[in-house]
Amino acid sequence: MKGYVYYASEDSIRNRAFIDDLIKEADAIDIDLRLLVDDEEPGKDADFILFRGRDFKKAKSFEQQGFKVFNRSEVNKIANNKLRTFELATLLGISAVPTRKIRSIDDIKAYPVVLKTVDGHGGDEVYLSTTVKQAEGFFSKFKNRELIVQPYIESGSQDIRVFMLGKEILGAVK
Repeated sequence: MKGYVYYASEDSIRNRAFIDDLIKEADAIDIDLRLLVDDEEPGKDADFILFRGRDFKKAKSFEQQGFKVFNRSEVNKIANNKLRTFELATLLGISAVPTRKIRSIDDIKAYPVVLKTVDGHGGDEVYLSTTVKQAEGFFSKFKNRELIVQPYIESGSQDIRVFMLGKEILGAVK
């Protein structure tokens, strides 16, 4: 079996250790897995593409060429938008941190809060705001971007990504 793992080149550099682990584990079960970046095209004999990019249109183009793509373009479109992800989770009855779109500082009723861009990644556009002044800085930095607000939940925990198929948890990455 032959497959590809797709990344944008910048992300492939940052995630190189993870990519190497994927390739090593695939090899252990006789899957020839190769890295595909940016505008590179997969061989026509590919059985699948693990799509780890954020450009749902790129995923869609692979689908239109007849490749099996995981995560599909529609999943990619939802999963790379924090507000859409929250809305889908809520619709499916999955517990999630309350999340709402925010247009101005006046929409914040109490502090502390967590402010995020809907399309940020890697934790770079997530801010704990305990004051109006901090919130003003966030709004200034990310003007003309779609923003969300969440209550701050004291937990001492870390970001954990859970991989699911239907309602079955397949694994998790910290």
